[in-house]
Amino acid sequence: MSTRDIGGMEDGAATPSVVVIDDDRAGGEIIGRFIAGSGFTVRVESNVFAGLHAVRRAQPTVVLLDIQLPGIDGIEAAAMVHRYAPAAKVILMSGFPEQLSKASRDSLAAFAILEKPLPLPAIVDFVRRAVG
Repeated sequence: MSTRDIGGMEDGAATPSVVVIDDDRAGGEIIGRFIAGSGFTVRVESNVFAGLHAVRRAQPTVVLLDIQLPGIDGIEAAAMVHRYAPAAKVILMSGFPEQLSKASRDSLAAFAILEKPLPLPAIVDFVRRAVG
């Protein structure tokens, strides 16, 4: 199973919610736990299709999305996030410079594009900025 709820995320939760979609399950869970520890409700998905389903169902405030994903890439998935949850802010992440460059050119749907690895407090800072 690719799903991991962290911090008690419920549909319609009053606290800002985050969906993390990263095919590196362990890395996604580490990020998710750190964000949850900062007061957000979090769902972690290691499969892009399950992640998009979670976005559609939960209508999160922020979606952290790895760019390199099997199936469809994070840039294409970001556009789908905005169709499913128009108010969600998308933060794209990658450890590959060519993907960051492509995302900068092609993704109008991104609130931010981050280079991995990034310190966990910096990721939380971007999530807080996205929440407003």
